[in-house]
Amino acid sequence: MLIETNISENEEQSDDNFNEKDYNKTVDDLKISKEELEELIELRTEKLIQANQKLQQEILEKQKTEAMLLEERNKFQKYIDIAGIMILVLDKNGTVKLVNKKGCKILGCKEDEIIGKNWFENFIPEEDKAILRNVHFNVKNKNIEKFETFENYIVTKKGEKKLILWNNAVLTDSKGEVIATISSGEDITEKKEAEETIKRMNLELEERVMERTKELEILNKDLESFSYSVSHDLKAPLRHIKGFSELLLKNVDENDSKLKKYAELIYQSSNEMGIMIDKLLEFSRLGRKVLNKTKVDMNGMVKEVKRFFEDDVKDRNIIWDIQTLPRVLADEELLKMAFTNLISNAIKYTSKNEVTRIEVGCYSRSEEKVIYVRDNGVGFDMNYAENMFGVFQRLHNPADFEGTGIGLAMTKRIINKHGGKIWAESKPGKGTTLFFTIPNK
Repeated sequence: MLIETNISENEEQSDDNFNEKDYNKTVDDLKISKEELEELIELRTEKLIQANQKLQQEILEKQKTEAMLLEERNKFQKYIDIAGIMILVLDKNGTVKLVNKKGCKILGCKEDEIIGKNWFENFIPEEDKAILRNVHFNVKNKNIEKFETFENYIVTKKGEKKLILWNNAVLTDSKGEVIATISSGEDITEKKEAEETIKRMNLELEERVMERTKELEILNKDLESFSYSVSHDLKAPLRHIKGFSELLLKNVDENDSKLKKYAELIYQSSNEMGIMIDKLLEFSRLGRKVLNKTKVDMNGMVKEVKRFFEDDVKDRNIIWDIQTLPRVLADEELLKMAFTNLISNAIKYTSKNEVTRIEVGCYSRSEEKVIYVRDNGVGFDMNYAENMFGVFQRLHNPADFEGTGIGLAMTKRIINKHGGKIWAESKPGKGTTLFFTIPNK
């Protein structure tokens, strides 16, 4: 029994020794594992902290970026909102992504009634939907080149049609693929209506002008025929008056000065009237004359006209300044008549000058030649400038300057027949310049 007891005690002691050893080892192992775990946890925690800090930084940066983008978008929205034209952005499916205030106003909609809606379904007239969808399809697939400008009708919230003139561009991604279109649109409905109204009014005006022109042509022909007839018919009785007054002068008693004076006045007046009738006939013939246009040498023509007046002005001190003149396409006979009248006018209204200066010159202007005759004569008040081109219109006393008052009227008719214009510039006592134009063609 004693032996067994000792064995049992030894076994218990041996088990206690084993357990204590294993326990210590386990404890040591646990300590190591705990330290490793703590190191691992510390390392992981540090990484998590770093990752969290990085994430927070990224979130902060993203928030800043979003805030900046929002600010820029708001700025951009403000920019396009103050634009006086419609701004519209459509994605490649035709959905409205952006519209400005002007666009909302034109459409008569609020912004949320437009954004997100399909443009072609909601804002294009039924008859134009297929065509414009096809244009948009070709744009996004790069099958169309001329997309920058076009015009089409849109439909407002109230169902009204408005014509919009568009200027367009495409928006692309980094690969160059079309992702959207941006367009600026101007409402030209009223402008187009105004243009149509003006066009219609112009057509009506042209018709009325043509009718009036025909009436005037008939009236002018009748007037010319009447003038010619009256002038011709007046010549016979005028010859009788002139003849009888001449006989009266030959047979009047020399002592009867009063009767002689009356006879002289009758003779002189009938003579002047004969000249006026001849001029009136000449003026009437001008209206019926057909232009025979050729290349006219104005240099030679002016020299010839100047020679024509040499005997009349041989006792006067006249300084002539005749510049080099170009050739013009005109009726030579009529143009010579115009120069004769203008130079005659210059000679007449400088007759009281001690020294007379007469200048003939020319300059080019767009599609015509401007010819002028300038003198240093008595001049006139420009308030009466239009009167000088009327038949029998005189700006000066006939007692001071002789003439029939028809020369400039004839000149105007000649220039008008050539498609040109005639006008004057003058000051009393400072001379006169008479201008006229001859078209190049």
